Amino acid sequence: MSADMSLAIETVRFAMDLEQMQAKVAAHNIAMANVPGSKAMRLNRFEPMAALHGLRNDPELLGQALRAMQDSELTPYLQSYTPLSPLALDGEVAQMSAASGRYQALADGVSRQFALMQLAIKGGR
Repeated sequence: MSADMSLAIETVRFAMDLEQMQAKVAAHNIAMANVPGSKAMRLNRFEPMAALHGLRNDPELLGQALRAMQDSELTPYLQSYTPLSPLALDGEVAQMSAASGRYQALADGVSRQFALMQLAIKGGR
């Protein structure tokens, strides 16, 4: 597999991991909404993106950083806080739904790319 394709796959995998973590955070917030003393969570999506942005001119380092950032490596970017007012559950459901939609769109894109590659390998037959 070419280096460009490998980097593209790692980038999509990272984006899918971010969306999956965002959905988990929203699910946690929904589940804990009525538990006294519970803390809400937020995913700081900008810090890992900023760290990767600095590597954009070196594809090899960018690929290594993307491979290193698995789902478990995103946990340092989770922030817990005590909400000042009750969480808006409809907002959390909307965030979870949006993350799910983005995840599905990424998965569809990867599926289509591999289908095109399969056609190219078979010679269009």
